Formats: sequence, structure tokens, C-alpha cells
Amino acid sequence: MLWQYEYLWEHFEAARVTLPPGTLTEVPFRHLVEEPLATLRHVYADQGLVSDAPSSAQEESVRHHEGARRNHLGGGAETHCSSATAVGCWSGR
Repeated sequence: MLWQYEYLWEHFEAARVTLPPGTLTEVPFRHLVEEPLATLRHVYADQGLVSDAPSSAQEESVRHHEGARRNHLGGGAETHCSSATAVGCWSGR
């Protein structure tokens, strides 16, 4: 399984240098977990998709994410996201 991550990361790193400036926004995964709406606002603003208030689609996405994060496994053990992997957002610019 680790080879898949290494393969994908290697190809991502090679491709990212070909992206035009301003078309990639990276945020730490921790920010999505701790402050999902603020992180979405940051990504949208960075990509020129500014809105004063989160849209209903953004709010629904956050509720879905928060629900998945609180998902319980058998025996009541909570799942926790601890990845430091960055998440990218590409725009059509």
C-alpha cells in the first residue's frame, strides 16, 4: 500500500511544477479538521471565488466531513485524522 502513496506523491510533485501560478492552493489537513469553514473560505478566496458567507453546499460539505470524522468503529473507538498531508485545490483559471 505504501508504494501507491509514494507513486502518487511522486507524480503529484512532478505535475505541480507545471501548474500556472495561482492555480494551486495547499492547506494542511489539520486545518480542514480543526477549522473546516475557515479553511474553505481561505481556499475559495485564494482561488478568487470569494463569498462573504459560506454557501449551503459548503456548509453541507463541512457537516458531512464532521460526521465522518466522528464515525465510530466497533467497541466505541473513535477514528482520528492525523495526516499532515496537504490538500490541493485547482481552479479552471
